[in-house]
Amino acid sequence: NPMTAMGGFARRLEDVAQNDKERKYAGIILKEMRRLEEILNDIVVFSQDRCCTAFELQQPREVIQENLEKHRDQLTGQNIKAYLDIESDLPRIPMDREKIHLILDNLISNSMHAMPQGGEISLTAGTTTAESGQGLVRISLTDTGPGLPEQVLEVLFEPFTTTKEHSLGTGLGLPLCKKIMEEHDGWIEGENLPDKGAAFYLYFPLSPENQA
Repeated sequence: NPMTAMGGFARRLEDVAQNDKERKYAGIILKEMRRLEEILNDIVVFSQDRCCTAFELQQPREVIQENLEKHRDQLTGQNIKAYLDIESDLPRIPMDREKIHLILDNLISNSMHAMPQGGEISLTAGTTTAESGQGLVRISLTDTGPGLPEQVLEVLFEPFTTTKEHSLGTGLGLPLCKKIMEEHDGWIEGENLPDKGAAFYLYFPLSPENQA
């Protein structure tokens, strides 16, 4: 509630600003307010016993394409090329669509932060099999950034671990991704690629009928 009031008055200040300097200051306040809202949203979702509630059968291709399109202008503006490689006959799987978008938002945002001068992001999806024989859908995101520091890899999904400056990250993004994937009865992994860049993998278990 306090943030709603502060944001409303900041927008009002922007509307009634008399010169460029006042508009600039009001714009900075609004930008920081939006960032605070994102941080609080992560904290609220992370603190819930169960955050995924709206499970429906979804086609992974549609979810991935929808999310990538949302980031298209940002990627283009930062000179980042995005590539898709998705199996044509992927089965539909139960997903909380909004929360999977939150995961993809986090991963794409992290890759963009790691490549301020441009680079490449690849999103792939296909079926695979776990060592136990469980059928899986795997969604992968790789980038051509510098990769993750080794000391961070060891605690990648622990709360408040971040490679960003303190003013840019809360360290809750990847732990939140892990929580969401566990509520989908799946898991998330991250690693550095042999040549350059980082990779993240989302694993969703297939139902018995889809495995058949």
